[in-house]
Amino acid sequence: MPSTYDPLLRLELQATGENATTWGIKTNNNLDLIAAAVAGSAVVSVSSGDTTLTTSNAAADQARCAILILEGTLTGHVNVIVPASPKNYVTLRNTSGAFNITVKNTGTGAALSSSGPDLVVCTSATCVNLVGALASSVSALQVQVNQVSAAVSTINAASIRVLE
Repeated sequence: MPSTYDPLLRLELQATGENATTWGIKTNNNLDLIAAAVAGSAVVSVSSGDTTLTTSNAAADQARCAILILEGTLTGHVNVIVPASPKNYVTLRNTSGAFNITVKNTGTGAALSSSGPDLVVCTSATCVNLVGALASSVSALQVQVNQVSAAVSTINAASIRVLE
């Protein structure tokens, strides 16, 4: 039975008894690819339209890397297309041009902030920007804090008038 490749990181899954004289080389290659998935970075050149990350079985590629460094002069909105499988990406945006960048797979995409860095979490169906979601939650919380603060000020002013 020949080797196969796992669907998430495209690592070589050696068949029993296969590669008797090269299994160490293949195992070390898999360990290098796992390291890239955990802490590796890839530079991705973008300008406009769709940019699909490279994918390769048992070889270095962009989509496996944990950190995506997006570079280029944007001349239009960009979709960075990632594989339709669960994966987390830290994105660093080193681009010029006032256009949007979205990381997406087959579903809804994650809009990146204009300054970054961002943390994008993808399932097999969608990608979400956790930093953007957190910023939105913090903004909503700030509105509530401002409302409570205004209410407390009103109560304090009313209390002072009663005491006078």
